[in-house]
Amino acid sequence: DFRHRVEADCTEAASRLEEYLGKKFNGPMAFEVSTPEEIGQLFRRTMKAPQDFLKTMQRISERFHLVPPGYDIAAKQLEMLGTVAGVFDPDTDRLYVVEARHGGSDEQLRVTIAHELVHAYRDVDKDYCARAHRLSLTNSDEAEALNFLIEGDATLLGYAIGYTTGGESIDSVAKLL
Repeated sequence: DFRHRVEADCTEAASRLEEYLGKKFNGPMAFEVSTPEEIGQLFRRTMKAPQDFLKTMQRISERFHLVPPGYDIAAKQLEMLGTVAGVFDPDTDRLYVVEARHGGSDEQLRVTIAHELVHAYRDVDKDYCARAHRLSLTNSDEAEALNFLIEGDATLLGYAIGYTTGGESIDSVAKLL
């Protein structure tokens, strides 16, 4: 069943990640299979972006014609986050996976889990989420730059781990991405 697939993929991805970057996890990753609605509620509860940061992003985005005037970035961000396939919550050290987003795709599930485990791995000693939140209160440019680094790292390694199997090198796929 889906829960067993998630458990097996978490174990495999964590093992490959630690083999590639070094040991950090203290045991198996805690996870929950969630609905899209539950993920949306999680984001609404934990969204830490201060209003000043969101207003600044709104003004910048409008000024550079990235969004039309009056476009509600915060509401759209919450709407978009409600469509994610998985999320790591650093406050609870728990991975949430949305079964409805994966259908029958083992590959997509592996990539999602690997992506979120990279966030968990980096958060162990870097505490990226708390750092990004602190920066968003004082320097929105640095906060945005850190966010791009966090997501870029998780995307690159997530795909590299998700698309390789035991016999393939993570480096061989990471170089292609």
